[in-house]
Amino acid sequence: MKTVIADKRWTKKYPHVGTGPVSTEPCISPEFFELERERVFKRCWLNVGRVGDIPNPGDYFVQDVAVCNTSIVVVRGRDGEVRAFHNVCSHRGNKVV
Repeated sequence: MKTVIADKRWTKKYPHVGTGPVSTEPCISPEFFELERERVFKRCWLNVGRVGDIPNPGDYFVQDVAVCNTSIVVVRGRDGEVRAFHNVCSHRGNKVV
């Protein structure tokens, strides 16, 4: 089945985009996924939980973040502040919690 471009003005305005098939390689390539992990997901804020799940000082939860290949410990401190840490021992590299 052939797709017809309804409005050819787009192809004239943006000729660099082209009208040919779009590559699926970025969607299935393991190398591209690793690049996305490093350049997108490991450089931006990610929602790992809700502060309502840790209402009291000393409460915590652990969240494994598969897309970043990491585990996070989120804790409410004695002062009421919520903090997040990598769930790894800096000496041996083992999970802490």
